[in-house]
Amino acid sequence: MTATPHPFRQLGLAARTPPFGALLALLLLALLANGPAWGARNTRQSSRKTTRVATPVTVALLPFSGPGAEAQRKQVRAALQKRRKEVRVLPASTVDAAVASAGAPQSEKQRQELARRLNATALVTGQVSADRKQLVLEVVSADTGKVLTSSTVRLRSASATQRAVWPQLSKALLSARPPSAPTESPPPVKSPDSAPPDAPSPTPPPPPAVATRPPEPPPPPRKLEPKAASTEATAPAKSTGAKPVALEVVLGGGTLGRRLGYTGEQTGRLLGYELMAAPSGRVSVSFFPGAIGSRGVLAHIGLHVEGTGTRALSTTPTGALFSASAYGLAAGLVGRVPLGASELLLEADYGQQTFAFRTYGGADLEGLPNMDYRYVRGGLGGRVQVTERLAVLLDAAWLAVLRTGEMGGPDYFPRASTNGLEGALTLGFGLNPTMELRLGGQYRRYLHTLNAQPEDVRVAGGAVDEYFTVQLGLATRVR
Repeated sequence: MTATPHPFRQLGLAARTPPFGALLALLLLALLANGPAWGARNTRQSSRKTTRVATPVTVALLPFSGPGAEAQRKQVRAALQKRRKEVRVLPASTVDAAVASAGAPQSEKQRQELARRLNATALVTGQVSADRKQLVLEVVSADTGKVLTSSTVRLRSASATQRAVWPQLSKALLSARPPSAPTESPPPVKSPDSAPPDAPSPTPPPPPAVATRPPEPPPPPRKLEPKAASTEATAPAKSTGAKPVALEVVLGGGTLGRRLGYTGEQTGRLLGYELMAAPSGRVSVSFFPGAIGSRGVLAHIGLHVEGTGTRALSTTPTGALFSASAYGLAAGLVGRVPLGASELLLEADYGQQTFAFRTYGGADLEGLPNMDYRYVRGGLGGRVQVTERLAVLLDAAWLAVLRTGEMGGPDYFPRASTNGLEGALTLGFGLNPTMELRLGGQYRRYLHTLNAQPEDVRVAGGAVDEYFTVQLGLATRVR
């Protein structure tokens, strides 16, 4: 039999085309050679994907300080809550409760302890400037208790503040470390040195050595933290709370009313007096010199000076004209006890209040004494900051009267004794960080025990001298 030639050989292609088996073998070799590389690429891509998906940073917003601090704290919270994939913000009630029980952290150890209690990765503090134009934000790492960054945000509007928060704090927040392990972890690192001699066989040392390696990764991030940033931020961290007011000046105007009357059986000529309303003015200055350079106890002890003046015209039942003029002056010491945004005031003054009459023509004012009170005043007051712009001012005092003028003279009641009391209520409306509009009223009452004898020229059981004041004023508070 004769073999038939292969069709490819007939066409003369045997020398140019390789066999099909050889092509298949080359393809398998290429796949085997490139398999590890493809596996490495896949693992790299998967590792990149896993590194991108990280757990959010747990952030605790500590209570801010300064005027309008709580409002700015809410703006920062709103800005961070928009970054839910990167940041998880702890509830304000949880943070406030922890700060209230442990106190505001001042040192690095206190910050670490507070972060462990809250299980937070980073702490954020804020301080609003006195003029409410800037907000200083600080990011504290929970691992070391040190300040990672200190940024200043200009307060223009709520939206502008929220836009500026994340770009300035993101780098520090994402680089913050969670609270480190307890301090007992370093001793086990030294245990491998003593372990080999105690172990009978050489095989036990390798397991402790492998176990001691995991604690070593946390230290490198600590070395990477810049020391310059921590030193810059420690200074602002000490200045917590708004700067106390050093000077307060109040200018006001309004009306003054007065009513004088007697009680008990009366003999001799005694005239009562009633003034419905007369224009009056008031100037008050409180100065705390220690508040200029410190925030300690001396910053809350100051001097207080106050002056008032009134003038009015009146007529007698017969139509005769006479005038009444009154003025008051008081000076003393004032101390305050800060209670957050509010404060408690303690006052001690020495003062004078005069109410005198002058006749014109044939006015007969016999039986109407001129008053010249001299007194020592002890008072208790307070300022309650209801909202950011609304404050309520309260004041109550007792007056130990040392002198009364003609009422205690030989022509009236020489054996009289007098005491007084007063109270005031004022509303303050904030116009800006340093100016405040005030509307209030004051009531003062002098109680006279006349101690008259039957043989005296004038006899009465007692007398009551009352003063009513309503005023509108403008206050300037300088820090």
